Formats: sequence, C-alpha cells, structure tokens
Amino acid sequence: MWASAAGVQAAAQPRIEELLRARETFVEELFDALLDELGFPEAAHSEPQP
Repeated sequence: MWASAAGVQAAAQPRIEELLRARETFVEELFDALLDELGFPEAAHSEPQP
C-alpha cells in the first residue's frame, strides 16, 4: 500500500521482491538493479579530482 502511495507501479513489485530475496555474491549489482526497478535515475559518474 505504501509503495502505491509513493507511485511504485504494481507490475514492478514481483521483480522488486525477487531482487530483495536474491542471494547473489555481489550486492552492488543487485542494488543497482533494485534502484532501476524503483525508478531512480542512473547516477552521474564524476571524474576523479587530481
């Protein structure tokens, strides 16, 4: 219910649950996929400062 109030599409919910229950070794990859499913924009990569 709270997700719907926040604008998360109901069709995305099974995929979000799948990601939250995953047991992948690299959590970074899962986290990126979760952010994509939740609709967050891709982070801009800044160049390292000298």
